[in-house]
Amino acid sequence: MPETLYFFFENIPASDKEPFVVKIGGNVVFTATTSQKNTSHTVQITPSGLSAIHREFINFVIPQADIDELNQYDLTNRGYYFRVRVKKIGELSVLQGLNKNFEEENAILDDQRKFYVDEKTGEYTYKYNKPVYLADDYEKSPKAKIAKAIANSADFGTDSTRIWIHLSGIDANEEEPFEILDADQEDKNLFKSTKPIFKRKEVMLYVRKADPTAKSHVANLHIKIPSVGVDSVVDFDLTTLGTHILIAVLNEGSNVEIQQKTNKMFDEKFFNPVHYANAEREYKEKTRVKTTTKYNDDDDDSAPTPQQVAKQGDSESLDEVTITLYVNNIPASKKEPFTIYMNGDEFFKSEEEISLTRTTVLRASFDKPPRGEELIVEIRFKIDARDVDTKQQFNITKNGTFLFFGIEKAAGDSERIQMKQQHNDTFGPQSSQQTATKPSSGNASSSSSDIIPVYFHLANINASAEKPFELFVNGQPIYKQTQDLGDKMAIVTGKLPKIDDLRIDLRAVAKADGLEEESELNITKYGNYLKIEVSSDRSVIDITQADNADFDNATIVDSKKMPSKSTSSTSSSTSTKTSPSEKKTTTTSQQPSSTSSGDYLDQLKKLGELRDAGILTEEEFQAKKKKILGL
Repeated sequence: MPETLYFFFENIPASDKEPFVVKIGGNVVFTATTSQKNTSHTVQITPSGLSAIHREFINFVIPQADIDELNQYDLTNRGYYFRVRVKKIGELSVLQGLNKNFEEENAILDDQRKFYVDEKTGEYTYKYNKPVYLADDYEKSPKAKIAKAIANSADFGTDSTRIWIHLSGIDANEEEPFEILDADQEDKNLFKSTKPIFKRKEVMLYVRKADPTAKSHVANLHIKIPSVGVDSVVDFDLTTLGTHILIAVLNEGSNVEIQQKTNKMFDEKFFNPVHYANAEREYKEKTRVKTTTKYNDDDDDSAPTPQQVAKQGDSESLDEVTITLYVNNIPASKKEPFTIYMNGDEFFKSEEEISLTRTTVLRASFDKPPRGEELIVEIRFKIDARDVDTKQQFNITKNGTFLFFGIEKAAGDSERIQMKQQHNDTFGPQSSQQTATKPSSGNASSSSSDIIPVYFHLANINASAEKPFELFVNGQPIYKQTQDLGDKMAIVTGKLPKIDDLRIDLRAVAKADGLEEESELNITKYGNYLKIEVSSDRSVIDITQADNADFDNATIVDSKKMPSKSTSSTSSSTSTKTSPSEKKTTTTSQQPSSTSSGDYLDQLKKLGELRDAGILTEEEFQAKKKKILGL
């Protein structure tokens, strides 16, 4: 049944150009183009899922106050009344209560756990009101989550601290690159740019601790900006002073500002275009390059090979184009690593095998070319274990931003390299693709139109042979992970019958963290891309669902039950089978764990309500009933 949320807004600025917006579960439920000084608003929402506790993600967006606050609220236990007030620029007060009087004993302020939505990936990500090192239960910093590949960042683990670098007005080129090095790790390169960074840019990096067991972290960063003569080592106390660092070149290079904060609320004067307007204009007029690759074979005056032509004028803004590269089935080791270079610069390096059942997803951003011009990227793939060193030029503008590179089995024991490029993120047999193979090329066989692929994106997973991470669909095991993913992302592809209303029961078990999560998902309605991720504090398994690999407009999936630590009351025996296609399938037989009769009755009651409401058929009700009773 629909439930009503009551909002009371105070001191909230808004305008036509910068409206105040409230979103629930990613959907806009309220918009105001005038300031809300003392107003109220009600919203009708319908709970989804089978959970007895109603939780919702509520996002308050107030551009004029530089606020974009996202949090998960427990409506059942904490109330449906909210008082929302802007305290000052960048600071929002949200009071939640059981009634509109907000008595002190009933009112509850925001929890420590907050969230933000990554602008490029659409991911819901945790953030904290205080630095993680000050948390009472702090042991180690959270493991990394890969959203965008940064050179040399893939090997960082739990002995690292995540920092955000805020850059502006920095001139750089091939001869004089801008670099950030880790002085504590023999000047290990953390970030390098051979192109100028004019308007505000945020870069996420991971910095290793000199002492992995320390609870505090002072990082010594070697900052090099040759264009203005900066070459110095600066120490940053990340524990007490914060993980946000500003590096801005001001007044067309006459001075440099370096600051540190616990949040990203640096003074906007450091990002004012007046500091770099002339340099930006000169760069776009003099060094903007157009790459031409299309020629008329009948025209004798046409250039025989691709060439670069400098183009004057055209002051279009430096927007970015993001390339997504999927890498699969690549052998690698410390002695024989796998390396990817983009436009001559090392982009990614792996000293571990990327198996057939796991896909590594990498992302890189490039300046968007002016209108009418094409972005062409040269990528070099070097597989030492197979003595492969190949280059390929990809026309991103014409052929798409999604790339695939991998090794596949050919006839007999032979292998072939496969490269694909296309405009969508589904590398299936029916997708338009540009393929380059070695030594021969071929097309995948057509799949039945009655089958739909389902993509499971796994992130921040800890696992071992003794304590694996497992996925179950409709009670059947479909995947087992026995190694830590670290900061990488794994993608598991499954196939399901294509029907009008496809629903599945998904259960994820992370034995290394003692977590288990079970949810019912509507694939037809909400999409066939599922992200299963252990939270940064390793307290819960988060499941989101979307109809695209970037998880734009993702849906937060409700749990069938409260997330709980898995116990040892379940006995299981595991066997592994290998099919002819070399895809491993894990089968597990389990005994039902002991559960109180009250739990059984509650679950059966909810199933009966779903059946009576027409959501479950009689057959589905009986099947779920048997599952609960362990029959």
